Amino acid sequence: MRVHLKTRDLTGITVTQLIERYIQEIGGLTPFRYTKTATLNTSIRTHGHLTLAELTADCLIEWTTRRAKDVTGATIAVDLAYLGVVLKTAKELWRLPVDDTITSTARRSLKYLGVSAKSKHRER
Repeated sequence: MRVHLKTRDLTGITVTQLIERYIQEIGGLTPFRYTKTATLNTSIRTHGHLTLAELTADCLIEWTTRRAKDVTGATIAVDLAYLGVVLKTAKELWRLPVDDTITSTARRSLKYLGVSAKSKHRER
């Protein structure tokens, strides 16, 4: 039986631990493709040191502002979507009291930052 933790209990769980659990448990059922694996590893590098209590919409908005200097808005939107899936899994499957809306809040902020989340057609 799983026990629903209180928010204060999230101070001991890092983003790295959460993503690694997701990779092990969910990725073990259906292996991820390259892009998802690379994106989750990027999330570990950029947010992994934070506890789940420290991971907020404001934190992600600051990150999107910095990331927008190096990549397109579509890439940022994918990064946020994959992190959002991890948070939603934590909330719904593992019953952790995480705020799974922070990624959608950060994504909505892209338009206010002047970053388009739409992908552009490329010739290959």
